[in-house]
Amino acid sequence: MFDTIDATGTGRKSDPRMRNVEAEMIRSHELCLKISARKPTDPDYKGLLEE
Repeated sequence: MFDTIDATGTGRKSDPRMRNVEAEMIRSHELCLKISARKPTDPDYKGLLEE
């Protein structure tokens, strides 16, 4: 993801290479929130980390 931002130089949303970066950043943030809300013993914990 950050390679794409670096490759665009400015990281402008209008750059076609940036098209998926924002969506992936949002998805990553949501996964972090889900992981933080679970205990390591939760059956879903490992699957979330792998994702």
